[in-house]
Amino acid sequence: MTMVSLAEAGVLNDFEAFDDEEALIERLNQKRFLWKHNNPMHRAVQRGKLNPRVADAAMRLVKRSRQARRLREFATRLSYMIDRYA
Repeated sequence: MTMVSLAEAGVLNDFEAFDDEEALIERLNQKRFLWKHNNPMHRAVQRGKLNPRVADAAMRLVKRSRQARRLREFATRLSYMIDRYA
């Protein structure tokens, strides 16, 4: 999320500790999902200050994360039902 925030401010390349935007896009695409920081990343995309390619990668990650959360919640409910009625 730090790299996304710096990219949004347009200063990501000013920090030697972080990779450039191309590497950020690659990292966002490689990440399967996030358990945290879904909403801040979604808001960063909505503000419209990100490079369009970074915004697309971030939005895809947000969508994958929301789907993973729904699946986790379903698995939790299913496990509860199995334990309760088995």
